[in-house]
Amino acid sequence: MAVGTQGWRKWLAFGTGVAIEIVDDRLDVAIVRVRPDGVQVAAVHRIENYRERPATVWGEEYAGFLGRHGLRRHAAVALLPRHEVIVRCVSLPGVDKKALDAAMRFQLEGLHPYPEEEVVSAWSRLDGSSQVLVAIARWDAIDRWSTLFAEAGVPLAAFSFSAACLYAAARILSSPRPEGFFALFSSNSGLEAYGESPTTPLLSSMVDLPPDRTCSLVTSQLRLPPEAAPVEPASLLPAPRLAPQGFDLSTTAVLYAAAITAACPHIALGVNLLPEARRVVSSRLQYAPTAALATLLALAAALLLAQQPYEDRKYLRLVQSEVAKAQQRADRLRQIDSAIEAAKWRIDLIDSFKKRSRADADVLRELTSLVNPPAWASYVALNRTQVTVQGEAEQAAPLIEVLDKSPFFRNSEFIQGISKTASGEGFTIRAQREADGSSDTRGEQRRP
Repeated sequence: MAVGTQGWRKWLAFGTGVAIEIVDDRLDVAIVRVRPDGVQVAAVHRIENYRERPATVWGEEYAGFLGRHGLRRHAAVALLPRHEVIVRCVSLPGVDKKALDAAMRFQLEGLHPYPEEEVVSAWSRLDGSSQVLVAIARWDAIDRWSTLFAEAGVPLAAFSFSAACLYAAARILSSPRPEGFFALFSSNSGLEAYGESPTTPLLSSMVDLPPDRTCSLVTSQLRLPPEAAPVEPASLLPAPRLAPQGFDLSTTAVLYAAAITAACPHIALGVNLLPEARRVVSSRLQYAPTAALATLLALAAALLLAQQPYEDRKYLRLVQSEVAKAQQRADRLRQIDSAIEAAKWRIDLIDSFKKRSRADADVLRELTSLVNPPAWASYVALNRTQVTVQGEAEQAAPLIEVLDKSPFFRNSEFIQGISKTASGEGFTIRAQREADGSSDTRGEQRRP
């Protein structure tokens, strides 16, 4: 561990912890108080024959022990028997904190032989490495132990195990050996090996081999020199500053480590096999976030009340500025709309002139087709509503009917009497122009 990391952990090491170790037919209980200047073992107690005694009876004994030290309802960390916990280290390089849970759920199925719905699991990344410590236990074991402690009235904050407690407690007020080490110790599950090395951040396993063979196997897995000798678990932990008479750290190292992590859960590994619904939190630090938020809320309310008039004026100026900007944009849009309307008017005027020319040409083509030779027109006058034709024909009278049958004309009439000429009859006819005559199919087909 880096010196800087050890430094801030030391100053966060503050709290009181209770740990319970399940050992065969007894329960060992320890109370410790952790401060930045050291650890004090307040008391230890042993509850004998808990299996044969009613849970309420030994539960009262436990509560009386805690009550004598002012911790009657303090939640404890219980150490599960090591053989009931599967411990694995999984390497997940490149996986950040946000993706860790998803990555572990994906890996979890291959780490145990049980059906997925029958296990409880927990994990935490080890300091400064890509290794993740994973703990897996059968649900029936977790349910059995949590039910037993609940019947005894013992509040629990966590179910932990030896490896997680040793790893965390060795880093709260001290630092482990950077070159690596391993320890062998006996528990109610048998001989247990725990070790760390630069290549293997954590090793935890149960062994059933002769001591020399065990040491050889462990040093090989940790990549330690073959001549490396096992150390005592107590040497990994900070020595207690004060302890009751007769306290022997060499025989209670794991319980002592669990009590230290129970006192400082905020800087310990978050590997907790107790389901969240069954956890009891008793640390006063749990109220720190609420108190901090309440203080910030009160401060914010005071500032809001003090600065309300200023904020109102600032908001009014901002609104007025935005209104002025919006008014400028609205004026600009009105100018653009006016320019668009003027352009449309000009375009419509140009289109109307184009249509007039085509309509006049259509009328002239229609007159040409209606006044067939030998009839001829000597004068044609057009305006928007009527046309006047003057000319000669063999017979002028039928021209009125011919013009009215055309879709271009209506209400044709002679505006002067028919006159006799050398080649026939002279005529002057005026007809009203049909408004839609130039848009009929025949007119459209005749347009170029």
